Amino acid sequence: MHSLVVIAKSIIFTNLLITKPTKMKKYFSFMNLKTLGLFVGYCFLIICFSACTKTNDSSPQITYSNIAGINATESGLFDFYINNSRAGNGLNPGDVVGYFSVLPTTNTVTFNVASTSSYVATSNLDCTAGSFYSAFLGDGGSIVTAEDDRTAPQTGKARIRFVNMSTYLTGPIDFGATGGSKIITGIPPKSPTIYFEVDPAMTSISGYNAGTSTPLFSIPVSMQAGNVYVFYVAGTTNGTLTGKLLKQL
Repeated sequence: MHSLVVIAKSIIFTNLLITKPTKMKKYFSFMNLKTLGLFVGYCFLIICFSACTKTNDSSPQITYSNIAGINATESGLFDFYINNSRAGNGLNPGDVVGYFSVLPTTNTVTFNVASTSSYVATSNLDCTAGSFYSAFLGDGGSIVTAEDDRTAPQTGKARIRFVNMSTYLTGPIDFGATGGSKIITGIPPKSPTIYFEVDPAMTSISGYNAGTSTPLFSIPVSMQAGNVYVFYVAGTTNGTLTGKLLKQL
C-alpha cells in the first residue's frame, strides 16, 4: 500500500513539472483545467491510500498538563511567565490568567514586575499529564503552587479550598461561614487546603486566628451549585487584610 502512495505522488509531481502554468501571481501559481483535473484525481488516490496506512500509525499522543497564574497580592502589577514565555501581562490583584497547556514535566513559573525583566519570584512545578495547577503570587514575593480538582461537586453543592497568602497572618488561621460554623481550622500560611463541599447559599466567609471566635475579616461571596472555587487571603497589615473568591470550574 505504501508503494502505491509513492507512485501516485510521483505521477502528480511529474505532471506539475511538465504542465506550464498559464498565469502567475505572487505566492500562487494557477494550473490549467486539464492539469487541475489530473491533480484532483491523484489527490483522491493519495487520500484513499493514506487512509489505509493510518491504521498502522502508532505515534504516541501527548496528554498535556495545565497551569494558571494568580496575582494573590495586596497590590502591584505583575507579568506571569511559564518556562520563560510570557503567559499574562499586567495582572492586577485578584487577576487570573490561564489555564495554559504545557508538557507533563517540570515547568518553571515566574512572576515579574509588570513590563520589566525584574522577577519577583520563581518556582518549579512538577506536572502530571492531564492535571491542572494554580500558581499564586503572594505578598512578600512568594509563590504557592497547588494541584486543582476540577471534578464537579455533589449535586446541590459547591466545592471550595482556602489559602493564606498574607504576610501579616503569620500564624495558623481558621475559615468559616460568617456567623456559622468553621469549615477548616489551623491552616498555616502559604498552605492550600484540601477541597470542601459547602452549601452554595453561603453569603460571606470569615477568617479567624486559630481557635478564636472574633473574625479578622469577613468577605461577601456569591457561589453557585456545581462550581469549584478557591478563596485566598492577602494583606500586609491588619488594616489591609482582604480575601477574594475565585471560580476554578
